Amino acid sequence: MNNDKYACIVTQAKKEIDQLIKHSNELYKRQAAIVSASLTNYFPSVSSHDHTALFEKILFIQRISFLEQFQASILNGVTLSGITSSDLFQLKTKPAILCTFHYGSYRLINMVLATHAIPFALVVSSSVLAKQREGIQKLYTTYAANNAQTTFKIIDAESPTSALQMLRAIKQGYSLVVYIDGNTGAGDPTFSSSNCLTIPFLAKAIKARKGVATLSHIANVPILPLVSVWKHAGKSVLYFGVRIEPAHCKDRENYVQRATTTLFSFIATYLHQDPGQWESLLYLHKFAVAEPVLPFSLRKVDCNPNDFFRFNSRDFGLFMLENNYILLMKKNYMSFMIPPALYAFLQQSDQQIVTATELNPAQFNDLMMAGVLINT
Repeated sequence: MNNDKYACIVTQAKKEIDQLIKHSNELYKRQAAIVSASLTNYFPSVSSHDHTALFEKILFIQRISFLEQFQASILNGVTLSGITSSDLFQLKTKPAILCTFHYGSYRLINMVLATHAIPFALVVSSSVLAKQREGIQKLYTTYAANNAQTTFKIIDAESPTSALQMLRAIKQGYSLVVYIDGNTGAGDPTFSSSNCLTIPFLAKAIKARKGVATLSHIANVPILPLVSVWKHAGKSVLYFGVRIEPAHCKDRENYVQRATTTLFSFIATYLHQDPGQWESLLYLHKFAVAEPVLPFSLRKVDCNPNDFFRFNSRDFGLFMLENNYILLMKKNYMSFMIPPALYAFLQQSDQQIVTATELNPAQFNDLMMAGVLINT
């Protein structure tokens, strides 16, 4: 892509994000607090001082990913790694489940498959389908030229018949493109013991949907992990991982556990390098395995009236939700409704130091016991 043209895309994305930051509305503050909580839990080595910058990078990459898909010349800057031309050609007759993530410019994956005339079915959520079905179809037609009518399908991940539709598509020779780090799928948008399993992930654990691995085992087709990594100025690399073959494991439950764990281990490598490209940090809390809540120790906090204190933004966050004032405990994603006056005080203490005399003793003691306020 022409550098000047791409510079316009970057400028547009930055302008939109700057406007969002400038107005700093409640949605922005809420998302920033929740992303900070996930970074605290899953990326403990990342300083809390870097959380805001990473959150804003997520928003920037999210916007860049959307804008890039409308530029056909963007494919000139895409490099494929871990896959050969022969492997790509094989996908035309031997379907696989291409399992990917909302990382980097992730829509490029669909564009690459379309230009190589590889039959595939894109599995997306109902909300995406409702807003973008026509746009997705038009984009595919643009990139696939004369193959659009015969090599592409869209499947609603939340349809009660989604699993059957995916099986049917595989039998018809279509590979599947599935984003495993979303929060929908298998006809049921909620997590339960029947459709998910707990696996280790980064510094904690998550509840991961097992539908992808289950489908792979039932249909006896391999899973091909891949991720799109945004580099700079219209340059991205699609990294393909090692195929996960169901034929190597007869026991389905064991295969599902191993395959799902392997998939999230694959993306973890890239997350350690740059968590700011992972859009799913915006909703990681929905499938996080939170730590159990421990009661606060019943201890009296003694402090000097002349001491100074501040809000503990490392462990807590503040935001509003439907006119309610919320204090977020990042460690376990628990939220508490608090009075407007206390919310204003905590916001103030996040910007400047405060003293114990600015609150009544009992309330101040509670905040100190919970760790919401800390000594400067």
